[in-house]
Amino acid sequence: MPYVPNEPDTYERSKVYQTIWISAAASIPTFANTFIGWENFLMAILFGASVGGLIVAFMANRADEYFQAMIGTGMRWVMLILGLYLFAIFLLNISDISFSAGAVMAGGIEGGSGVSPLRHLLDANVLGKGLMITFYAGYAFAWSKDWWGG
Repeated sequence: MPYVPNEPDTYERSKVYQTIWISAAASIPTFANTFIGWENFLMAILFGASVGGLIVAFMANRADEYFQAMIGTGMRWVMLILGLYLFAIFLLNISDISFSAGAVMAGGIEGGSGVSPLRHLLDANVLGKGLMITFYAGYAFAWSKDWWGG
């Protein structure tokens, strides 16, 4: 085999795959904690681990084409969910409820109970963690499709 400089060896490739799977596992309790609200050291470590996989995916220029294809699938899933989310926000903004009932649902000043049913829809923390778990779901889908020959 010819020598290719800076090509990742088997050990480096296995570490990249390992990091993504550990991060995917950590993203599940991280997303659930968005709604549970536990404030402890373990949740902070899990959040950091789940973000680490995204950083590894971003710096995957030295990884093999198979890994890049799987993270590409995850990124496409993220773009789909982000587009649907923004379209839903667009519909809320142009609909008739966006000024009166929409203001109440969003916790506005028009006599709401103070607890908005849409507060999670408009929360950037939920959006970010939801997109993170979407990325890992897309990655896992690409892996399972290849693994089981779908």
